[in-house]
Amino acid sequence: MGSSERKSVLILEDEVDLRELLRAQFAAEGWSVLTDLSFSGIRRLLSEASLVIMDWKIPGLDSNEIYRMCRRVRPCVVISGDPDCPVPGTLIKPFRMGELIAACFDAVERSRAGDEFFEGNQVESKSNPGWGVGVVLDIFGDECWVQFASRDVSTEPLRVPKTLLKRV
Repeated sequence: MGSSERKSVLILEDEVDLRELLRAQFAAEGWSVLTDLSFSGIRRLLSEASLVIMDWKIPGLDSNEIYRMCRRVRPCVVISGDPDCPVPGTLIKPFRMGELIAACFDAVERSRAGDEFFEGNQVESKSNPGWGVGVVLDIFGDECWVQFASRDVSTEPLRVPKTLLKRV
């Protein structure tokens, strides 16, 4: 993940051995590594992270809430031992470290290229330019809930595939 700028990764993993393996691997790749498993700690560290790696099931935390909070502001890669994890693109344990590094690199690059969307981003529809500029209200998987404003008339939020949106 070679770049001269220092990146930081927030690792949310309750399995100590895996968390330490991820810490060592990303530190060796030149990343600053942050970890915490408390809701307040995650909120605090999220502003310092360039990327989040999160286990889908962490005891005592609401995975949906943590995922949505992280995805609002940072690229997020989800890992899980649960093959029924609802997040598209989840890496199922056990995975190869190369797969995780590739997924992280891809998430960061999509974010830099403007192909990654976060809550609050202004977007336009590629297929319906008449909708005007909209604001991303929520994200889940490959879709965004977007509030478009056409002239002076507001519309109901629409669920739009990310592939049909571009950031403004």
